[in-house]
Amino acid sequence: MRRELLPMVLLSLSLACTDDVSETSSGDDEVGSESGGSSESSESSGTEAGTDDVGTDDVGTDDADTEGTGTDMGMEETGSEEEMGSEEEMGSEDTDTGGEPVCGNGEVEDGEDCDDGGQSASCDEDCTLAECGDGVVNTAAREGCDDGNAVDDDACSNACVLASCGDGIVNDGEQCDDGNDVDTDACPSTCMHASCGDGFVHEDVEQCDGGGETETCDADCTAVSCGDGTVNASAGEACDDGNEVDTDSCLSTCESASCGDGFLQAGAEECDDGNAVDDDTCSNNCTVNCAGEIFVEDWNGYSYWKVPVEGLMSDENIAAACTACNLDVPCSGPVGCQFNDDVCVQTGNETNCSNPMMKMSQMLCDGANPGACEPMWGLYQYLGGTWSNGSCGAEEANWCAFGNDATDRYGLCVEAF
Repeated sequence: MRRELLPMVLLSLSLACTDDVSETSSGDDEVGSESGGSSESSESSGTEAGTDDVGTDDVGTDDADTEGTGTDMGMEETGSEEEMGSEEEMGSEDTDTGGEPVCGNGEVEDGEDCDDGGQSASCDEDCTLAECGDGVVNTAAREGCDDGNAVDDDACSNACVLASCGDGIVNDGEQCDDGNDVDTDACPSTCMHASCGDGFVHEDVEQCDGGGETETCDADCTAVSCGDGTVNASAGEACDDGNEVDTDSCLSTCESASCGDGFLQAGAEECDDGNAVDDDTCSNNCTVNCAGEIFVEDWNGYSYWKVPVEGLMSDENIAAACTACNLDVPCSGPVGCQFNDDVCVQTGNETNCSNPMMKMSQMLCDGANPGACEPMWGLYQYLGGTWSNGSCGAEEANWCAFGNDATDRYGLCVEAF
């Protein structure tokens, strides 16, 4: 509008000026006089006349607007703010976006299931309803994970809970998962099958479980006991052969047999008196120092010895004492006697199976029995391990004295010549 108005104003001014010039130049005298006048006359010259002729009314302004410049006049002609249109009509900052929904503005718009202005227990950040299995982890809904699948034994369960031991689901790396924290059943809180050595006592299956050998528990999860056949070094066992025999390489105390332990190890020791005295009948290296003496020098081709025996007067110790002195053990009766065995030597001098040393006693003491023959007191006869009371001994007024009740006496030995 402003560009259309300006040419019209200029045209109007041009026409006005032309008319005035015509009227003013009606005669040369009038023109010359005004031109040759004084400065005061010049002030009311053609310029003043021109201004009056043009007039402010012709350009469309009021007297009140004479102070305004031509520019002001032109702008007024362009129209007021109301004529041009308000700011709202021309367009403000809140320009219409075309109706696209904005997720997160707190308003549910087209295409949105929900909009809580952010994640909530019922609404995901993408303005969809929160649901376990939708593949979106919603911490406000207490989801620890959400892998969007229906596999329950992977890292994320179908309840959107991170896999862990004790959740009742056997996950990768777990052998079992019974959903409890009981350590005495078949599946401990480690989610590994109960086994000996895991440190948990499996009820009704294990006696103990120290996670390995301890002073009170064997490595096989049984309680420590000497004689159980399991060597437990932590409990101080050097051996455990599962028996109570003291003459083999492992004693009933689970200690290895050794010279000086008081037990004769068959085939390894000549004697073992269990002391540190080296000049008695048994030396400290468990060989016999034969301190015996001949009791009957010659009896039908045999010499009988009286050999000291330390310890219990058992058949075994008597035989060991005789052997240590390179002597034999005489049989107590004739051939076929129940007290004979393959250890003793048959001399033929004793003829009564039920009366050991009787013939010898009668020979030495004018027919007296061993209990009444003083030279024989303290002497014990080997019986082949068949008598429950041990060897048969002669004590003052006692015959047969029980070898199992006597210690540190003499054994009857024999030497052929």
